[in-house]
Amino acid sequence: MKQLVSWTSTDSTRRWLAWGIVALYLVGLAIASALRYQGDFAIYYRAGKRFLAGADLYPSSDGSKFLYAPVFGMLFAPLALLPRPAAQFVFFIPNGLALIAFICASYRMLFGAEKQITAALILWPTLFCVRFINNNVEHGQLDIIVLALVVWSIVMAQNGAWKTAGALAGFALMTKPLALGALLYLLATRKYVALVYTFVFVALLLALPIPFTGVDRAVALNLGYAHAVASMGSSYRQTTINQSVSAVVFRILSAEGVFKETLEPVARWAGYFYFAISVIGLLLWLRHTWNEGAPSPQHRLAVGGLFALIPSLSAIAWKHYFVALLVPYMALVALLGQAASLKRPARTVVWMLVSLSVLLNFTGGDRLNRALLFYGGHLLSSLMVLTALIVAAVSLNDKVELQEGSDTRQNYNIA
Repeated sequence: MKQLVSWTSTDSTRRWLAWGIVALYLVGLAIASALRYQGDFAIYYRAGKRFLAGADLYPSSDGSKFLYAPVFGMLFAPLALLPRPAAQFVFFIPNGLALIAFICASYRMLFGAEKQITAALILWPTLFCVRFINNNVEHGQLDIIVLALVVWSIVMAQNGAWKTAGALAGFALMTKPLALGALLYLLATRKYVALVYTFVFVALLLALPIPFTGVDRAVALNLGYAHAVASMGSSYRQTTINQSVSAVVFRILSAEGVFKETLEPVARWAGYFYFAISVIGLLLWLRHTWNEGAPSPQHRLAVGGLFALIPSLSAIAWKHYFVALLVPYMALVALLGQAASLKRPARTVVWMLVSLSVLLNFTGGDRLNRALLFYGGHLLSSLMVLTALIVAAVSLNDKVELQEGSDTRQNYNIA
């Protein structure tokens, strides 16, 4: 027994046990991905079949539109050759690997490459985001892949690998508004070369189908893609899993009996205002705390703020976008694991905000969950995380920053 206790008390053993738990979780998700019908994956699967058939990827008659660049129709084409359950299972493999890559890259982005991730920072942030991870798999979404690309692009930019950073950010930008996180970080930290490469790779991705489709069809597909994306700005506001500010405002005012002529502009401008304030605030926060070298404790909190806000910045902010909260949860768990990190009143407030945020994530019961979604419960959860980060930034003990260069086990009282 003593040998077992001694064996499990080492950092490396706890780390491997934590990864083992994540691996078992991924096995369960892989089985579920093959057995259930994934509504969003069905759209990708259909796009792959259309690409193979030489058909239009973006017909106006589609109720659920394919909202990705034509190159993704080409990438989904091999999956369309498989039966749908097998295709869903194969599609899960990069998603499962992306979750591991997302966790590892988040740690490296926040703490640098010198320190090794702890078991607590593997398990707790993942546990807090389980509902969103599960939701990604239930729908057959690719948000985890996109976030892994975004975080790794930031890591590459931090290390001066401009081309790789641009390639990863450009690939992500062709998929989801979550990619805005990479652009904001690169802009705030003046990684202008990486930004240029981002748009170069976007142009290359738009042109990539030409050898397979010809110039005329590639141009038509790209125009169809642009039109499909532009047409979605005011869509899905009544859909409760849309947790954007404009959608939540629209639903609340609609329930109060406000006329649609008033509803539409109020909801739209509420979204614009939230976007503008968030982007300006994030750029200033990131710029003010950024410095070359290993990320400072203050900069970690700013990066956490970036990932707390990017799920809700677009007009359509699906519930599964909030898996991005894994990053700020990781920053906050690490901070709360340091006994002297915060002054006591602020520490209590941060604990309460994180606890309430996680509680909202796990709210169960059909009726309660419907009410939570209607009133933007996941949006509120992300804003609680943002508030916790701001409170921590204001109250951070200066001594913590001075200790950051020493041994991780000495400073982080977390397993």
